[in-house]
Amino acid sequence: MINNPKTIRDAQVGDVVVGKNSKNQQMVLERLQNIVLLSYANDFKKANSATYTFDELEEYFTLKNEPVVVSDKTAEAMKVLKEAGYTITKD
Repeated sequence: MINNPKTIRDAQVGDVVVGKNSKNQQMVLERLQNIVLLSYANDFKKANSATYTFDELEEYFTLKNEPVVVSDKTAEAMKVLKEAGYTITKD
């Protein structure tokens, strides 16, 4: 059985998110019950004053290195290919 991949809604403190339009990277500095606080763009040591709900986070950001998995069959095929020595990249 294959575990479900981590999604943007699973982002924890220390995870890096990437702006869908800007491609800027921001770190999750705080995760509260309904919102997250991100760092400034490309500066993980400073807190951005804006907070994001999980819906906004999902709309505007992706999780850095988030695997793209369409289905369990696709994930299994990717695993077999990796074990066979193939490198899988995202275009």
